[in-house]
Amino acid sequence: MRALTLLLALAAPASAAIPLVSTEPFSVGGAALSDAEAGDLLTAPGGPFVIVGDRLVKVQPPDATGPDEAVPLDEGTRLVKARVSGRLEALRAAAREGRATAADRAEARALAALRSSLMSLEDRWFLRSLSPELSDEDFVKVPEPAAVPAPGPAAAADPLSARLRARLVLDDGGDPLAREALDMAVRRLLESPTARELAEEFVRRGVTVKVSFEAMENSVVAVRGGRKSLSGYGGTSTHASGGGWVKLNRDYLRTDAVYQLQDLPATLGHELLGHALGAARAEAAGLDNAWNRWRGDEAAAGLTGWLVAAELGHVPNDAHLWRWLEDPEHYFREMHLAGGYYAKTFSAEEAADPAHAYRERLGRVDAALELFDRRAAEAVDWNKVIDHFETEHGADRRRFALVRAELASAAVPEERAAERERLLAVRRDLLAAAAALNDPAEKASLAAAAKSLQNPFFIEADARARLLGERLRAAVSLAPKPAKRDPEDLDAAELLAMYRKDLVENPSHWPLAR
Repeated sequence: MRALTLLLALAAPASAAIPLVSTEPFSVGGAALSDAEAGDLLTAPGGPFVIVGDRLVKVQPPDATGPDEAVPLDEGTRLVKARVSGRLEALRAAAREGRATAADRAEARALAALRSSLMSLEDRWFLRSLSPELSDEDFVKVPEPAAVPAPGPAAAADPLSARLRARLVLDDGGDPLAREALDMAVRRLLESPTARELAEEFVRRGVTVKVSFEAMENSVVAVRGGRKSLSGYGGTSTHASGGGWVKLNRDYLRTDAVYQLQDLPATLGHELLGHALGAARAEAAGLDNAWNRWRGDEAAAGLTGWLVAAELGHVPNDAHLWRWLEDPEHYFREMHLAGGYYAKTFSAEEAADPAHAYRERLGRVDAALELFDRRAAEAVDWNKVIDHFETEHGADRRRFALVRAELASAAVPEERAAERERLLAVRRDLLAAAAALNDPAEKASLAAAAKSLQNPFFIEADARARLLGERLRAAVSLAPKPAKRDPEDLDAAELLAMYRKDLVENPSHWPLAR
């Protein structure tokens, strides 16, 4: 502020009678400029500038014949916007190079509060990723335009992004956040080399897909590590001739920005470049019926989404990912119990005897329900246990970070209820599928699918999935999953021992532990 004060003192006497040429001058006070912003404007290109009263004034060269001029509103706004763009680029460079500081995050919060009306949607997403505590309320409300073209300006900067976005017909349900989230997800998705490769094929095939954000059964928005994240299906896909419909979980729009930036692009890759693209290939080969029965559809889509996430720098915390890397056949058995659709998919060998496959899967889902109910009856709320040691015993909260993430979801009642309902839904679907085998048309359809699953098309599809798996293995740089912990980090066994010891020594601490 010292330099700014000096400039004001020097400039004011010489400019006190400056005529204000513009009928709508830029107002320093109206723009609510901070000292740093005002100081930067004085040395902005196109100057020199001084501030007289509430006006930003451009000083004419000594040999100029005209008077100094107050900067018009549009020019002053352009200067402020250029300053914001420069600061955003500096913050992006710091984030890319891993040297963002607390001061940078504070500047992100200040920019959000004062200048978000001058930013693109992508800029606002970046600020929220740099400073996760930012919420929608921290941003200046930007009026939504009457019509938002698709793709937006940021997407148009990448020709592939523009072409892919043009193949997606968004039904936003009147919610502007839906368009903002989808545009962000497309741009971020195509930062993955694998996604770009698959997107080229998607566009080349001329596939058009409807996209919407829809309510999903058993979906829960839970707070983990201080952030709102999603528990439940990220999305679903249905196929129709020439395209289909990708439904993304509407609860994504209620989660924190950092979570969306990490998770939503991978989910879009899973549904769009996994399921929708795979279905388009099958349609072109005339194998739609078999595709809908084939167990590899979900595996290929899962590998696509995981690989996209890994290439974007975030290895998903998904047990199915590690199961695939350890043992693909075990992965398929787990997927039978993950949802009704997966429970009714087959390998070529399984499709030859679907009744046997259904019976075996029903036995496993019944066993899973029995085990779930037994564990639920014995469950301890580990969030409360950890909170107790941190607050009552003064334990270092950093030691509990990993174990809290590993155990906390089991302590959320809504998530426990959703998990049980999911297993019950799988059971209902399996019973219905087994009963449908009495229908001659269903038996004939399954027989035709079993024959088609021997087609070279599916051999090639399996090979593509294995290639994605190898890329994934390289991207996460491990096989199997490592157990890397800081020696100071507690694990579940140590936490359990602490809990049992305190139950004995301080029973009055634990009236609400369960």
